[in-house]
Amino acid sequence: MAVSWTRPPGPAATGPLITETHANLGSDRLPLEVGLAFEQLAQRVRSEYREMPGLNVTRDQARCLWALEPETCDRLLDHLVRTGFLIRTTQNTYVRAA
Repeated sequence: MAVSWTRPPGPAATGPLITETHANLGSDRLPLEVGLAFEQLAQRVRSEYREMPGLNVTRDQARCLWALEPETCDRLLDHLVRTGFLIRTTQNTYVRAA
């Protein structure tokens, strides 16, 4: 079963991402448009870390800052750590990798 992220109706750049389950996809891969939306979100977060040197947030703070659903936020932060853009500190905060 795959999970996708969509925005509620309204202006494209506002509102939290909402998770939706796609039981009929028959694949573990996300649909192309979902993958693109996730990458756009990741790029937005990367840009904010670049614009604010020293940004240091917890998962809960990240959820509030970027108006994300908990599952989406967890997936995003994990992705950014796996790709080497962020580091998770011993205090469970996320900072930009050196």
